[in-house]
Amino acid sequence: HNLASVLSTLGEFDASETALLAAEALIRPMGDLKALADLRLDFGVLAEERGDFPAALAAYREALSLHLQGSDPDAVADSLLSVGFAYYQMGDFVNAELHWQQADQRSRDAGDLFGMVRAQQSLGLAYAARGDFAKARASFQQSLEVAEQNQMGEERAIAEAALGEQDRLEGKLARAKIHAERALGLFEERED
Repeated sequence: HNLASVLSTLGEFDASETALLAAEALIRPMGDLKALADLRLDFGVLAEERGDFPAALAAYREALSLHLQGSDPDAVADSLLSVGFAYYQMGDFVNAELHWQQADQRSRDAGDLFGMVRAQQSLGLAYAARGDFAKARASFQQSLEVAEQNQMGEERAIAEAALGEQDRLEGKLARAKIHAERALGLFEERED
């Protein structure tokens, strides 16, 4: 499994897939649903890196199905985020929004602040794609506020970048520049 991650990072996607298949062959007889679900998520990420979003969606949906059989609400919410992202990349904003709303609710129910922030940022993308800029801005702003209050550096940087992009889309270029510069500073601070 770890080898697959390294190979994928190196851009050796075929070798990464072979390693994931080998890991799956070892894990499947053990019946470890969480480990199998995590592998399916990795298959989805690999498909994304190849630009094959239908295959990513299929893998993410398998992971979601496996996670739903377990007892880890954070894992279910993460899978919902991934399924929503694949739909978003394929231009199906309605299904993306639906899955991201479910991820948001599950994260709220579990008290998972990181999950809530990621879900709000994702929902902002769906709202913006559908032209509902007021809802997009509210989602991005909410994610920024929670990230600031809870010292979530990466999430704060992403929220600033999202607000900058939203401002750009709305023609508010001076504000877009301010958010973009804040995001850049936060990313540089993190050496990301």
